Amino acid sequence: MDQKKAHALVWIRLVLGLCLGGGVLFLWLKVSQGSSFGSVADKLHIPNPLSIFSSAYESFRQKAMRLAQADDDNRHLRQENAQLKLDLEVARFDCRTTEGQKSTERYALQMTKDAGSRVGRTLDSIAYKPPTHLLPGQLYVLAMAYLKSHEDEKAAVILTALTSLEENELYKTPENNLIAGLLWYRLENFTMADGFFDEVLKFPESQRVNELHAQARLWKALIAKKMNHDGKAQEWLKELIDHHPGAMETSWVNGESKKSESHE
Repeated sequence: MDQKKAHALVWIRLVLGLCLGGGVLFLWLKVSQGSSFGSVADKLHIPNPLSIFSSAYESFRQKAMRLAQADDDNRHLRQENAQLKLDLEVARFDCRTTEGQKSTERYALQMTKDAGSRVGRTLDSIAYKPPTHLLPGQLYVLAMAYLKSHEDEKAAVILTALTSLEENELYKTPENNLIAGLLWYRLENFTMADGFFDEVLKFPESQRVNELHAQARLWKALIAKKMNHDGKAQEWLKELIDHHPGAMETSWVNGESKKSESHE
């Protein structure tokens, strides 16, 4: 069986070789009789190698041009997108700057209206003014930075501005009023400090606010003592003990009272 297959393969190869050899011989005879390869190829419907190469080159050139155009278009689109992003950021910055200026203008207008008030007179007497190009949020960050670096006057001015803004309740918190009061106390402006501690005490009582109320009452007692209002100082200490018996500030007051009694 294997021998039959082997003989069949030999015969197939022989036939294919004869056919190929006959085709080559036929072409050689045509060309030798004066026919060009192109005319023979046309008659036998054989593609011209030069024509094939030319078509392939043209196709490649067109594809390369399309790719180059697509890359150029993509580059232009990237540049346009980058410019649009830049324009958007500039517009956002301008918007933030405008809003910051409006907030500062509203604050300045309010201070002008209240120029005869305690706050207006105090801020007018200080050389430092809050930056006009910053938003309230940026001003608050700046105030906290000044607070940490012990630049009390700048921090006090900015916090006073923020807590006085109209149509903006975000910064009118008991914490901010307490910090502003402490800053003015450090600056020995006890009247300004006392006013901010009063603002703290206006907030409704809660677990968080009660701790701030205790601190505000203690600071008001200290202010009264500084201003030689001993009777008022005792009243605030009594309020502190009555309203906040378990507060740390009350334990300080009780400890000082016990020390005074022992010395007597």
